[in-house]
Amino acid sequence: MMQYVEGMIYQRSGFINGHLGFEDGIITEIYRGMCPGNIEPLAKGVVMPLLTNCHTHIGDAIAHGRKLTGDLESLVAPPNGLKFRILRESTPRDLRNAMHRALIDMLDTGTGTFCDFREEGLQGVELLKKAIGELPIKPMIMGRPKELKYSRSELSELLTKVNGIGVSSISDWDYSELEKVAKETKAKSKVFALHASERIREDLDMILDLKPDFLVHMTKGSNADLETLSENKIPVVICPRTNVFFKNRPNIKKMLSKNVTLVLGTDNAMLNSSNLFEELRVGFELANRTGGLSVSAEDMLIMAAVNPKKLFNATDHLNLGPGTPSNFMVLELPMDKPEYALVRGVSADKIKFITIGKSVWKK
Repeated sequence: MMQYVEGMIYQRSGFINGHLGFEDGIITEIYRGMCPGNIEPLAKGVVMPLLTNCHTHIGDAIAHGRKLTGDLESLVAPPNGLKFRILRESTPRDLRNAMHRALIDMLDTGTGTFCDFREEGLQGVELLKKAIGELPIKPMIMGRPKELKYSRSELSELLTKVNGIGVSSISDWDYSELEKVAKETKAKSKVFALHASERIREDLDMILDLKPDFLVHMTKGSNADLETLSENKIPVVICPRTNVFFKNRPNIKKMLSKNVTLVLGTDNAMLNSSNLFEELRVGFELANRTGGLSVSAEDMLIMAAVNPKKLFNATDHLNLGPGTPSNFMVLELPMDKPEYALVRGVSADKIKFITIGKSVWKK
């Protein structure tokens, strides 16, 4: 049976005031104006596609809420940063439960897809899959070897269970070992990605020789680095809250001026909630700290709602539209300028309706 929602509907070209009809997990129509025949919509408000969280470390949720002090290396660098010690000391059950809670937080705040850099080798991947269980969220799982070294047998098995490999940085690895990991990953037509130039500027030529599909952070990248990434069409995931915590503020305005494709991630679950709207808020504030509107609200929304589909080569259209999956939410927000309301922070209680395909998550 056809069902409807009504309000300001997000489109790549701007919001339209209208209604959206959907049936059996597929959007069937979007038109301007009220629902036909005086049909009462299921929800009214700002209608947005579900967001994509392009970089998470969901296992870190086991340490969420702890008081954390220290620099990037002492807290999150492998193999002996605090997070890795906590991961080793935690039971599989506790890790799975913590990840499950973080995933529910994602769903409750409008994220339908996430890309996780999952530590702990094969065991870590299996734990994440168990944490997802029957939840209607789409994962892109980026596994990694258990140790900072190449093992043909381990990597071969790992690549049968993941979408790709997501490692730390070239600074953490013996480069020749990392080359083997990257080469085998690409040979199996899997995605390869890594953190880059987060704490210090790293050699971009060496990074690009690994043929990454995307990079994470690039907060210390030079102008020339950003231009090279743009020329090579390599997207960058920025994680504003984590970057601020570690005093590595991303220069979003500069990245956009160099035409780098940007997407957003919530990064370490021990530091941050899984609410991607908080990354939008912090990113928007950071980008416009110098006064004036250097980066628009529309620019930020594109990072969360449009660019991820390019990053992951999604086949569905970049807009909500007829024939696309009914993956959207309806938010109770001011509708005169919804783009600005969306980048000023959205809590779960402001999201009144969420549907993912044939599943209604919230109503």
